[in-house]
Amino acid sequence: MATIQADRTDGKLRYRVCFQSTDGQRKRLRLDSKTRKRDAEGIARKIEDLLSVKANNGTVPPSVLDWLAGVPLSLRVKLRDANLLPEHVAGAIERMTVAAWFKRYLKERPDIKAGTREQIEISGRNLVAYLGDDKTIDRVTAADAKRWRGWMLTQGNERKKGKCGLAEDTVRRRTGRAKQVFGEAVERGMIVVNPFSKLPSASRVNTTRQRFIDIPTITKVIEEAPSTEWRTIIALARFGGLRIPSELSTLRWDRVSLPQGRITIQAPKTEHHRDGGLRVMPIFPELRPFVEAAWDVATPGAVYVIETAKRRNARNLGTELGRMIERAGVERWPKAFQNLRASRETELLAAGYPAKDVASWLGNSVPVAMKHYAMATAEQFERAMKSGATPIGAVADEATAEGENSGSGVGHTGGAFRGAQGQNPDDNVQPENEKSPQFAGLCGSVSVGDETLSYPART
Repeated sequence: MATIQADRTDGKLRYRVCFQSTDGQRKRLRLDSKTRKRDAEGIARKIEDLLSVKANNGTVPPSVLDWLAGVPLSLRVKLRDANLLPEHVAGAIERMTVAAWFKRYLKERPDIKAGTREQIEISGRNLVAYLGDDKTIDRVTAADAKRWRGWMLTQGNERKKGKCGLAEDTVRRRTGRAKQVFGEAVERGMIVVNPFSKLPSASRVNTTRQRFIDIPTITKVIEEAPSTEWRTIIALARFGGLRIPSELSTLRWDRVSLPQGRITIQAPKTEHHRDGGLRVMPIFPELRPFVEAAWDVATPGAVYVIETAKRRNARNLGTELGRMIERAGVERWPKAFQNLRASRETELLAAGYPAKDVASWLGNSVPVAMKHYAMATAEQFERAMKSGATPIGAVADEATAEGENSGSGVGHTGGAFRGAQGQNPDDNVQPENEKSPQFAGLCGSVSVGDETLSYPART
């Protein structure tokens, strides 16, 4: 049985819990000076529960585990030193600050990709900025987590020095990272409950930041590109739907087959999937002239299509693209590269290609494509007003005729290709020596003559 005693030896009223350990020794556990009598009696009852667990070699009841999660680390250490805790609980007690735990978590997870690692670091900085450098992970409560969320919404913007808050979706992402890191602490037994577990962290679609970038707009931007490399980057994003910058750094010439009209893309984001993140994408007619131009200027023995891709980062690429957009005299759009990728997925779906095929070419799933990429466009709205439920093929034939009359390779800004409806994508690839006329001036000429091009590095 555990009892409490009052102690005034240092001039302050303190309580001690006296008990007999399982080996028969009498022990005393001195409590903090702020502990009230009622709390001391509660601690004594929990100690009796722990003694019963030790004596019967049983498991700690959930109610006791919940109690342990809410007491100060100093008390948990005293319970451990008094040999009151089972080994799996006692061995997990550490004095670990939030900052130290985030750092340790990342050190022990070399499998986490650079982009995710950066987001976890940012989330950790946000949390430490609010809680303080000395806050230990066992002292972070659900109330702390809720207040942190409110702080991020109102003054958590690091770039603007706390003068304004973060967007709801950003707060959700950072909450999700904190939930992930603290969830690992729970699994290791360092803490009992995850204080972030009940906070919302699921991503939502922010349609206010979606933009469909039509062909005339992107053509103006491409005209302002300073080099063939930059024109290729923009084309790969807008006409190939690549993720920028991650898929640029893995795009190799030996995975590009101009004669066969296909490119094998390696996606670092999905390399943990069963397919290793590999997918095969058609070289669309709009994309072909840019890839050909990049081949023409590539140095002998070049491995990567974009040789500087590994030296570039997303922020610098976005900044440079923003300057080109401004020089082109068009309105700057948010999420510069992601909206180019989303525009491509949107127009491929509008062109009548099966959603499963489009998702396969661009490297996502149909639900993800529908939720995060596919957009409602003004063109499709107009088509619905004029044609109602007329089958897409019939409308595409009209667009085809218009495209042939105008000499354009694209029937309409929604992206329907001439004769493309319901056919194999390889059937739409232009002859290997022919370029799309609307982009020929942007990419320069390719001298081929009557000979068949040879691409020895491509299979």
